[in-house]
Amino acid sequence: MPTSADLKKPKTARARSALAKKSAKWIENPKRTLLVEGGKVSGLIKQVLSEIHIVKKAHSVRLTKKNENVKPFESGGEVSLEFLCQKNDCSLFVNGSSSKKRPHNLIWGRLYDYHLYDMIELGVETFKSMKEFGSVGTGSTAGSKPCLSFLGEGFEKNPELKLLKSIFLDMFRGAVTDELSLKGIDRMIVIAEAEGKVYFRQYIIKFKKSGTRVPRVELEEMGPSITFGTRRHRAPDHGLAKEACRGPPRGKKVKNIKRDELGETYGHVHIPKQEVDTIATVKMKGLKRERREKAEEKAKASTEAEGDDAPKKTPPKKKARVDPTE
Repeated sequence: MPTSADLKKPKTARARSALAKKSAKWIENPKRTLLVEGGKVSGLIKQVLSEIHIVKKAHSVRLTKKNENVKPFESGGEVSLEFLCQKNDCSLFVNGSSSKKRPHNLIWGRLYDYHLYDMIELGVETFKSMKEFGSVGTGSTAGSKPCLSFLGEGFEKNPELKLLKSIFLDMFRGAVTDELSLKGIDRMIVIAEAEGKVYFRQYIIKFKKSGTRVPRVELEEMGPSITFGTRRHRAPDHGLAKEACRGPPRGKKVKNIKRDELGETYGHVHIPKQEVDTIATVKMKGLKRERREKAEEKAKASTEAEGDDAPKKTPPKKKARVDPTE
């Protein structure tokens, strides 16, 4: 594997832009799926790969040439697969093959940093194409985001089916969006498990009049309809899984700030005691006149109070004049 020092640095803006699109991002682009054939492929597997390509439409790449070196479960057989995924900028893959030991075989898997991360092998037992459902099979909008439903306890308890659920969620969920219009939800993918079988069904969602503001929802099967049997699987390494699930670094914790489930920010502000009496207010002429009148009334009242409470002074007696002639 070449290191970063061995790779040539891009010299043009176009090359730099192409590398930036393929580089790691905290907020990823919609994951693309590579549909690749092995050395020996049956006609049934070719039909299934074509149907998966139609279901994913804008986020898939279909390779029609046979690739004998693509053998993900064998040692060294993943090198060609990793190269093709990196070349086509795909982090998901579906490898189709058929042999006497494993007829009508599909390997579903994911890559991390363009290296094989995990995968699961399924065998196609029954298949019904979209064309067999008539005009219903073409009723959905290309590139629309589907509803996903998993039915069965095995998807929560069985490690193999839990891995399958995780891969299928990445495979068919489409682009991650903050808002979604109800009119854009026009199909539903149902994956159910029972008695060791996995049933893949796709339905078109129809909104019909119900006499109220809430429409009546009906589901009509549109295909493809596939029944799988589980075979081999390979779970990711614990250390690699921890690295792959690493999120963006969190900033420094800010005191007195909290976020709710909807992402709204709430803060606590601590304010010291305010001296309202000493706050300097705007001095208006009308307020000055009122303050002056109040001051005069206060002074008058104080003088009157002092006059009532103070003892009365007696005027001094006048001395009699003495005539010197007498």
